[in-house]
Amino acid sequence: MLKTQSTMSTIIEDEALRPDVGLSCEPELGSPDPHGENVHHGAGPMTAKTDVKSGPRNNQSVPRRRPTSRWLLTLFVVTGLGAVAAALDISALVLGKSDAVTVKTVAVERGPMRVTLTESGHLDSANNLSVINHCEWSTTLLSIVPEGTHVEEGQIICELDSSRLRERADKELIDLTESEAALHQARQAVKMQQAENDRRIAAGEMRVDMAELDLREFKEGSFIQQQDEIEGECALAAEELTQAREKYEYAKRVSAKGYQTQSELESARLKVSRAEISLQKAQNKKKLLEDFTYGRTMAELEANLRNSRLELARTKLKAGLAMSQMRISEISRERRAQRDREYLDRLLRNIEACTIRAPQTGQIVYRIDSLRRSQPETIEEGIGVRYRQELMRVPDFSRMQVEIDIHESQISAVEEGLPVLVHVESLGRTLRGVVDSVASIPSRRFRSNQIVREFETVIEITDDVTKEQGLMPGMSADVEILVSQRDSVLQLPVDSVIAIGSQQYAFVITENGPQARPVEIGETNDVSIEIVSGLSEGDHVVERPRIELADELIRLESQS
Repeated sequence: MLKTQSTMSTIIEDEALRPDVGLSCEPELGSPDPHGENVHHGAGPMTAKTDVKSGPRNNQSVPRRRPTSRWLLTLFVVTGLGAVAAALDISALVLGKSDAVTVKTVAVERGPMRVTLTESGHLDSANNLSVINHCEWSTTLLSIVPEGTHVEEGQIICELDSSRLRERADKELIDLTESEAALHQARQAVKMQQAENDRRIAAGEMRVDMAELDLREFKEGSFIQQQDEIEGECALAAEELTQAREKYEYAKRVSAKGYQTQSELESARLKVSRAEISLQKAQNKKKLLEDFTYGRTMAELEANLRNSRLELARTKLKAGLAMSQMRISEISRERRAQRDREYLDRLLRNIEACTIRAPQTGQIVYRIDSLRRSQPETIEEGIGVRYRQELMRVPDFSRMQVEIDIHESQISAVEEGLPVLVHVESLGRTLRGVVDSVASIPSRRFRSNQIVREFETVIEITDDVTKEQGLMPGMSADVEILVSQRDSVLQLPVDSVIAIGSQQYAFVITENGPQARPVEIGETNDVSIEIVSGLSEGDHVVERPRIELADELIRLESQS
């Protein structure tokens, strides 16, 4: 029998069982009942025992008597010391047609309710200066200071293998020397061509017979060709602008969903700007050709009525073509030299980046992101290092935080500003904090061969962590988020409410036995569940219906 301050036994007898029921309640300890059994009342509140027999005794026929009422309710209530206090549970004896079933019950109570969400995470500094590998080539970690070492700003803390980069730099220096020599030759050739052009132009001033030929060549050849080329450039620039704008609009939509970075979006916008500039240049070039160059050249040719001036124009065109070829050669070699120079500078920068120095004075903490990866990265000498990889941090120990992942099914209850308790088990300490940020987009993770979606959540510790000795980034911590705390909530143990289909039920103790009653529930925690409607304070329900009323549940579930 469950120990309570008040004990109630309720006997409900069906009309068909009335002639065969023997009921006895003896006031003395150990007195025999009519069937030779002893009823033990024990110490404390008086109890009653009912013996129900199915069918006539010794197979004898018993005449059936018409009952004075359909139900017989025998209720024994005995209150002991402290019975004024509300009973936490009741043992109810419910009689069926052939046997008696004792179920454990509990009262619907109103009281405080605290709803929390618990997750595990790790400590980290809220203000870190990251030490990142800026070497663009994949390389190997040669040496690194031990974790926990105190370093000064500018001190060498890490060395990467730069031997292959140095070999490339030596080869590139030779290529740069050769390209610069070729550029010098091209520039001298331009000067020589300029002198030759001057000579030819001077000789052309004496020729006067080619004026008409030169005029027709300009009107029917050079001008139309240049016009067609410029129109082609305009059409090509317009098409490139249209494509750039479409890509930019697509980048904005994708970036809004978090699938592209801001730098990628900015790159798309710059391409639109470049395309607009290219189109404007082509249009200006066309306007210049049609509105100025053509008129000026025609005016000159028509003004030069003599063949000597036509010959001069032809000589200038030939001189310009020769100079253009020299200029193209010069520009090509200049760009090659510039490319070699930039590549050599890039190699030298990466060689310098292989020597990593402390960004500030502090303590070294390796970056091991074990919570975010199925295979944790280990920072040690000899491992391969990739570009932009975070190797270590120099944390600010005055501000600490905890990073956790919350499943998508629970994230609706979490919002910024909720109070938090952070339990650091390794130090046996509990710190206070608040929810600082919640990711707007879930991260996909593989757990037990399944894809789960979790939201990265940051908990800021509000206590003064400078007074906490031994608190270090990377330590495991259990986070308890206080989702809700209410002072007066109608509630039951979570096992007292069951779901049948889409409806929640509780089995209420009535004169006719336990009856399934639909209820509306609210918040819940590991212990209690809120009753919004369907029950009243003081109602008694079966505490664990899935165990004690299994057959009834099977029947109800089959009907749902």
